[in-house]
Amino acid sequence: MHRGWDRSTGGGVMGHYTIRHTFDGDPSAYWEAFFDPATLERLHRERWSATSFEIVEQSGTLAGGDIRRTLRADQPIAAPGPVKKVLGDTIPYTEVGTFDGTEWRYEVTPDRMGDKLGTSGVVHLERGGDGFDRVISVTTRAKLFGVGPLIDKFAESQNRALEDRSAEFFRELLASQ
Repeated sequence: MHRGWDRSTGGGVMGHYTIRHTFDGDPSAYWEAFFDPATLERLHRERWSATSFEIVEQSGTLAGGDIRRTLRADQPIAAPGPVKKVLGDTIPYTEVGTFDGTEWRYEVTPDRMGDKLGTSGVVHLERGGDGFDRVISVTTRAKLFGVGPLIDKFAESQNRALEDRSAEFFRELLASQ
């Protein structure tokens, strides 16, 4: 994990980290599930406890390697006091992403303070043995004087926990196919 003051964004704390999970099976089955609206809604509601979820737009195909998706969700958080004071009990957000056939690139912008907070990332799959690794490279941005480092640290912790639950969900799903 790397954190530091980033002058290129007008200051603030930038966090960079990688999350890796191993899966059995075929990577194409993972991408099919990942872009299935019903599956994605189940993940958000059942595993991430989202209070709302909507795919605003999804276009393109896996075969064409040109998927674009925008979704909106409201995610409950268990944040420490100072972070909760700034963010509240839930984080309504918009995720916009594109898939080029090998990588999912996304940006998450919270409804509150989206000009100061955000997360972006790249997801790709690496084949290995009888399965593959899902590798997520994440960058967080928190441009809030005083609480920026706390929010950045919380965002990483929250992201890691959500992606661990996501990995569990997709492992179960792929095993049942």
